[in-house]
Amino acid sequence: MKIFKIILLVLFLYSCNLVPDPETREVEEYQTIILGFSFSPDTVAVGDTVLIKCIIEDSLDTSFRFDWGLENKIPINGRIDSSVIKWEAVEMSQQTNIVTQLRRSVTVDNSSETKEPVSESFSIKIQQ
Repeated sequence: MKIFKIILLVLFLYSCNLVPDPETREVEEYQTIILGFSFSPDTVAVGDTVLIKCIIEDSLDTSFRFDWGLENKIPINGRIDSSVIKWEAVEMSQQTNIVTQLRRSVTVDNSSETKEPVSESFSIKIQQ
C-alpha cells in the first residue's frame, strides 16, 4: 500500500511539472550540446598530424573556447582553443602494424555564469 502511495505522489508531481524532465533539465543546464567529432584522416600514423573538429550546436557563437585534453597540439590560425585543432600522433605501443586508440576529452566553455561548460570524450585512431 505504501508503494502505491509513493507511485501516485510521483505521478502527481510529474503531471504538475513540479519534477523537471531530465532531458529538458540537461539541455537547460549546459551552455551548448556537443554533436560529435570529425577527424581527418580518420586514422593517423605516428609522427603525422590529424585535424580534429568538435561540432557543437551553437557553431556560429565565437565566444566558445575549447580546452582540448591533448599534448602536442598544433595551433590553427594561432589558436589552440578553437573548435578545430591539429594534433601530432605519438607512439602508443611498441607493437607495429596495429591500430591503437587514444581516448581524451574536450571541454567547451563560453564563460556563462548561469550554465555549465560541457565535456565529452573522443578517441583518435593511431596506426603504430
